[in-house]
Amino acid sequence: MRIRERTSAVTGFAANYTAMGYMNDNEDKSKDFASITDGTSNTIFYAEKFTKCQTSTNYYNIWAYGDASWYEWNPVFAAYITGPASKFQVNPSSGNASATCNPQLAQSPRSSGILVALGDGSTRHLNATMDEDTWWALCTPDQGEISSFE
Repeated sequence: MRIRERTSAVTGFAANYTAMGYMNDNEDKSKDFASITDGTSNTIFYAEKFTKCQTSTNYYNIWAYGDASWYEWNPVFAAYITGPASKFQVNPSSGNASATCNPQLAQSPRSSGILVALGDGSTRHLNATMDEDTWWALCTPDQGEISSFE
């Protein structure tokens, strides 16, 4: 069976850098559950992110280059853009000169919102209209915010 490459961006799940940290050949900056003082049911561990985020000049495939020096290629979010500005993109375009896909953010392929996995193993669909501060509170594991999913 032959698999055809899709021309649209395909989603996968990326890790929340703020909550989980990172590991590579030279460093171990991973975090343990004891450091998640906001609670695992209040902290996003994974969110959808396009595996192919392409503009006219840039092509990013996060799954192929997880330890690359080009940070946009890493399968993480909440790392290079932080705070409320890190809120996920809703149905961004990819693959043309006017593409809106930002490889530093989590992205949803649907207009209703994004799928996330929390540290307690549960999953949620977060509404596209959710407040940016609430998004960031759910990304941070130890800032004392207890957020509502409403």
